[in-house]
Amino acid sequence: MTAAEHVVAVVLAAGASTRMGTAKQLLTVDGKSLLQIAVDAAACAMPEVCQSVVVLGANAEQIRDAVDFGQSKVLQNNDWQRGLSSSIVCAVKYIEQNLPQASGVILMLADQP
Repeated sequence: MTAAEHVVAVVLAAGASTRMGTAKQLLTVDGKSLLQIAVDAAACAMPEVCQSVVVLGANAEQIRDAVDFGQSKVLQNNDWQRGLSSSIVCAVKYIEQNLPQASGVILMLADQP
């Protein structure tokens, strides 16, 4: 196995989108939500990444109902109000505990198509 086979893609999608006034994760481009585009991009990176993880926070229930996460592990960041770094910490803790073979992480933002 190469080191690339132990990389985890982490999609950060916990923000409240307060300036936007609506969940940015669910805004659409060409008929797909921004988060769905990010989740699909992470899935397309397989087998270069061994797993994808999505971190939700604000609007999690609404988002879970609207997105097909496929094989991605979905985490809930209960400290999402503390900012982006709290979602990174949430993902890294999960990876350390559940994917000890991981040799690297790719961070992806859900609101940048």
